[in-house]
Amino acid sequence: MSKERFLIIDDDPGICQMLENIIEDHDLGEVIDTINDGLTGIDMIPKYKPDIVFVDLLLPDIDGIEIVKKIKEKYDDIDFIMISQVSDQDMISEAYGVGIGFYINKPINVIEVTSVTKGVIASQRNRKVLAEINQTLSKRNTQPIYKEEDYKEKVKIIFAEVGILSEKGSHDLLEIIDKVHLDRKDIQMSKLYKFLSQKYAKNGEKRSSSYKAIEQRVRRTIQTAMVNVAHLGLEDFSNYRFERYAATLFGFQEIRKVMDSIRKDETIKATINIKQFINGIISLIN
Repeated sequence: MSKERFLIIDDDPGICQMLENIIEDHDLGEVIDTINDGLTGIDMIPKYKPDIVFVDLLLPDIDGIEIVKKIKEKYDDIDFIMISQVSDQDMISEAYGVGIGFYINKPINVIEVTSVTKGVIASQRNRKVLAEINQTLSKRNTQPIYKEEDYKEKVKIIFAEVGILSEKGSHDLLEIIDKVHLDRKDIQMSKLYKFLSQKYAKNGEKRSSSYKAIEQRVRRTIQTAMVNVAHLGLEDFSNYRFERYAATLFGFQEIRKVMDSIRKDETIKATINIKQFINGIISLIN
């Protein structure tokens, strides 16, 4: 299989060089170019047609969110990884909403970059294989028969590995991931909570079906997962589960906060990014 082709868009040449070095040193793929302004990036992406684009959130001429919006309209198969020092949750949520696969915080962390990038590569390759199989079958006038494995079981395995399989909110999360996975639409948590609330009420389920109760269960469950993964990192930074889940599901900046809180025996203070957790799960099972 040919190597993935990367394009890097960041106004800081140092960041571009650092990302290029990480990609090449860890044999993640080929960097076809580094670009220092957004407008040039918009012009060059269609010409290069890269597999994956690293793009800075805040560029001097146009922000990364606008770049993704414009490119995704015509090239939905290109994956984007956003990089920035910005911690504003509204902006980060907007980035995920327009099609960002993952969000990496500055300063750049080698483990986070490699972990996230490997996840995006795996997801992209799986999509390509599925498309090729279905295309071959359609040429034979046969209905596509290739189906994904039972992703719910895959999700449960991940839940078990981050220690939340028995948590009350794991059922809610499984239902949410199922809905997002089937609909293939942008994640809108308010609509998902409303959908679950109505589903529980209709089915007469005993668990609380109120919007707020569902949200609180989901947040508590994800926080539990964060704490569990942080403990893994404190015990062994090279632990397979820590490397796989820390960046993909939470982001290293938030995991570091949790790890610091644990070290100091303080109350856990970290931002729960539900959309990132859900996107991360889906990328791992695709």
